Amino acid sequence: MKTKLETVNAIKKKITVDLPAERVVEALEKAYQKVQKKAKMNGFREGKIPRNLLEIHFKRDAENKAVELLIDGSFTDALKKEAAEPVSRPNVVSVGPFQKDAPLTYTLEFEVSPTVELKDYHGLTLEKTEREVKDEYVDKRLESIQRSMTQLEPAKDDAALGDGYVAFVDFKGTADGKEFKGGKADNFLVDVGGGSLLPEFEKEMMGMKKGENKKVEFDYPKDYFNKELAGKHGQFDVTIKELKFKRVPELNDDLAKDMGNYKTLSEVKADIKKRMVEAVEHEEKKELADRAMEELVKKHKFEVPESVAVQELKDMFDGFVRQLQAQGKKFEETGMKVEQFVEQYKPVAEGRVKGYYILDAIAKAEKIEVLESDIEERLKTTATNVNQPLEKVKEYYETNNLLGGLKFQILNDKTLDFVITKAKIETKKAKKQ
Repeated sequence: MKTKLETVNAIKKKITVDLPAERVVEALEKAYQKVQKKAKMNGFREGKIPRNLLEIHFKRDAENKAVELLIDGSFTDALKKEAAEPVSRPNVVSVGPFQKDAPLTYTLEFEVSPTVELKDYHGLTLEKTEREVKDEYVDKRLESIQRSMTQLEPAKDDAALGDGYVAFVDFKGTADGKEFKGGKADNFLVDVGGGSLLPEFEKEMMGMKKGENKKVEFDYPKDYFNKELAGKHGQFDVTIKELKFKRVPELNDDLAKDMGNYKTLSEVKADIKKRMVEAVEHEEKKELADRAMEELVKKHKFEVPESVAVQELKDMFDGFVRQLQAQGKKFEETGMKVEQFVEQYKPVAEGRVKGYYILDAIAKAEKIEVLESDIEERLKTTATNVNQPLEKVKEYYETNNLLGGLKFQILNDKTLDFVITKAKIETKKAKKQ
């Protein structure tokens, strides 16, 4: 077998392969055997057509099959011989001519990884937003936890809807005299001051008691988010089916004990602050990583293989669909067509792929590697996050062939960390909340 490797462009090569006549003869023999098993002809049982008739009536089928066998059986060795590393399956660009006792020549074309000439990845200037965890943020989070632990108790018979109460109501209404989607509900939960209803609607219901029915009227705000209702006059028939009193726990050590492994409220606050600080640090790290990737991609100009970018785009689309499914939604409900997704996110996919190639080049230049301890630590973190035993997480990654992807992600993370440690970090003030 003779081979010749040629460069088409920076990310594409072609290889021409010459196969000797004896391989052609051998492949044609196997091809006729395969064709004979499936060929059909009147007067003969399947698989029993004589060879001479096969050569008359199924010659083209056998030759095509022989070519297929020859290419499939030789292109991998041909690529190895030339030390070529395609990033996708090669395409056949020319074959032949085919003769049963003569050599066969074919040419394949394939994409390869680009050669990245690294530029100025030391000393990047990166901007980071200054974030801090104030005591007031901790207090707000604690109040949110306090509200989530509220107990609902039956209200007294003479109780009226107001602050500290929730109501289960039936309502049916119109906007400017016409029914509309969402204008009717049964057992709708109204948490006073919670924002489940318009303030104008809620105000008209204040003072109502269990079993009471009332005609409620109000005007929708002119800037209401639902343009079909904005500025219209609402009229509703409302019935209070049930009232509940909200028993909000006090912020004290007893509440802390009810929350789990805490003895005092101070311990709860300390843990909340610790978690918020960790979240802020994670946001800062992600922000710097994103900025570093943006800067690296800007500095390096090269083409990326289309097949790799397409696969990245497909992975992005699949991930988007999975997110929607987790929310109980379908892609069709987004109002976006697949073509629109491709148009919008194709540049993003190409940028990501370019970033991967740049990080790979930096990792090689700086001899950054993924150690077994790195993989072990990442798996431990994953096990903690999903609340599963480490061995079960390991088994999942091994069974589903995910360790390669995990190693790839760790290498990218370590390389980005390296770039960030060599960068000049400028801090800007966070916007007031």
